[in-house]
Amino acid sequence: MKRLEHLFLFKAFLLSLTVILLTCRTSTAQEFNYKVNAMYIYYFAKYVNWTDVVQGETLTIGVLGNSPVMDQLKALIANKKVYGKSIVIKRIDVTEAKSCNMIIVSRSETGLTQKLCESLNNKPVLVITEKEGYSKKGAQICIYVDDEDDFKTKFELSRSNIEKSKLKVSHELVALGELVN
Repeated sequence: MKRLEHLFLFKAFLLSLTVILLTCRTSTAQEFNYKVNAMYIYYFAKYVNWTDVVQGETLTIGVLGNSPVMDQLKALIANKKVYGKSIVIKRIDVTEAKSCNMIIVSRSETGLTQKLCESLNNKPVLVITEKEGYSKKGAQICIYVDDEDDFKTKFELSRSNIEKSKLKVSHELVALGELVN
């Protein structure tokens, strides 16, 4: 029953995003996409089982490089919790990656994805890129805008990279993304 509630909430979230996309014509595509990306990232955090892997009272999201998603995330998650844990967002470099639970690799830094993932050595850290196809470089999730599908924001999940990192991702999240390798 709880899974049905989560699936319903996630589908309602996606429906809301679609409505926003169709009605929000005053924002530029780039601004809108970062708001959408922030919402996706927040929901990714909710659909990964952090109770087994996160020690302490906070879930730390690191942003590698300069990305507008950082400000959008801060605005979105103010005073919110995931699995009872407060969320901390900070800008990081590759050497600080192991101190995070989630890492957002900005579009300008996607070239560092493979190095970043190798440095994590399969630790339970969720790596998310802002470009499609970087699961081949070790990322578990890649958010992208599909220009062949009315510029909808979508995401791909790498089953093998998720398994390597020993993270538990809900079946609802897997069902909503594009599953690769």
